[in-house]
Amino acid sequence: MIHRTTGIFIAVLGLLVVVILILIRFDIHLAAKRGPRWKRNLVTAGILAMSLLGLTIPNVSCTNGKDSTTVTGRDGKKTGDEGRPEEQSHLESVWSEATEIASGKRGAYPFDKKGKKKILAELEKAKTDIDTLESNGTICGALASILRKDLAVFVVGVNEKQPTELRPLMCYSPKMFLPAKASMKRLTERMPLLEKLLAREKVNKALVSKVLENIEKEISILEQEHYIRMLTPDEKTEAEELKKKAASQIEKIRAKLESKEVSLKDSGDIKTIEEALNFAKPFADSGKSTTAQRKSICKKLDEADKAAGQLSKAGLISIEEAELIQTETARVRNRVLRNPPTDNRIMCYDMMFVYPSQKSMNRISKRLPLLKRIVKDGKVAPEVIKKVLPSIEKDIETLSSEKELKHLQADKQSEATSLRDDMKKVVSEIKNIMNKKK
Repeated sequence: MIHRTTGIFIAVLGLLVVVILILIRFDIHLAAKRGPRWKRNLVTAGILAMSLLGLTIPNVSCTNGKDSTTVTGRDGKKTGDEGRPEEQSHLESVWSEATEIASGKRGAYPFDKKGKKKILAELEKAKTDIDTLESNGTICGALASILRKDLAVFVVGVNEKQPTELRPLMCYSPKMFLPAKASMKRLTERMPLLEKLLAREKVNKALVSKVLENIEKEISILEQEHYIRMLTPDEKTEAEELKKKAASQIEKIRAKLESKEVSLKDSGDIKTIEEALNFAKPFADSGKSTTAQRKSICKKLDEADKAAGQLSKAGLISIEEAELIQTETARVRNRVLRNPPTDNRIMCYDMMFVYPSQKSMNRISKRLPLLKRIVKDGKVAPEVIKKVLPSIEKDIETLSSEKELKHLQADKQSEATSLRDDMKKVVSEIKNIMNKKK
């Protein structure tokens, strides 16, 4: 009898607390999750009492005890508390709630029938939010496409969860589900969109971060052995390749997000490249260096190659521009090493002479495809091009000399002339692009 009376007393007291919270427009669901255990238990008892009495629990969304406000900006668009577009704030809110429901974090019965209907309606409204954000230029088309695909996944995940009213009736066995296969399908759909996203100069950092979190979850599924063993051998190979490709794209996008405020001119990596080339140039020109000096030169040139790769990953230069830097460091390295070290007095090998025209032809054939792709993209990093342009123009000059061309075989002479003319044309186009940026 005493325990029954105590339970009734707690329920009544909890009901009173909940009513007070509702009157001051405080989020009672938030109160039931935060604070001391006695307070959470009291609020939970009050919510339960309201449900038993058949009372409707209003949905009050608050921030620090105050109603979430909407502000109209100078451009007439509505923004939330943080100055974001109202559509983005709503999208992020629905996204977080749907993530918890679809992932099972809120259990197998995360809502009643009204709650399920409400979240599905909010997800439907989120589609309109994405359309609005795309149309007004807040997000790009690639990001909008990924968001729509993720929303579709959330809708399926929410629909799979059952309302509390059906809990006593759930007596069937679920069908076989292969998480790894589902993750592979979703990653395959998103890869082309990630490539488009990476190509964009500006992206919505908040929404892109949410998209990347979801893709990383898909990758984590493909890393778990108990999921992978359910696949066929061919599917396992495909999953491994897909996982590596997606992880690489995410790494590049995250690097771009983190370093988008850093200019190429101020980058430490571009300074590493400049220092390495400046340090090696006197030794390359003279052809004289000691064993110790060569070791130091090669170390610096290796660091320059690594720096070029990091600049490419960060999105500050293109892959082609990174490869151009690496062809230049290779050229300088070969020139430094073309003669034996000056401190080695024992000549135990024969030197093989290669005509300058042959060397120039080899270098142009490697660099020409890279420069053509840069021209096609229309994006040039002057800091990079200026490093390789002098040696390219010198190679063009070498292949323009009749005296040098005579050292080549007849069929090679016509090939060298063709390469030289193509490179002249591409260099001219590169310079025009650089002049337009000034």
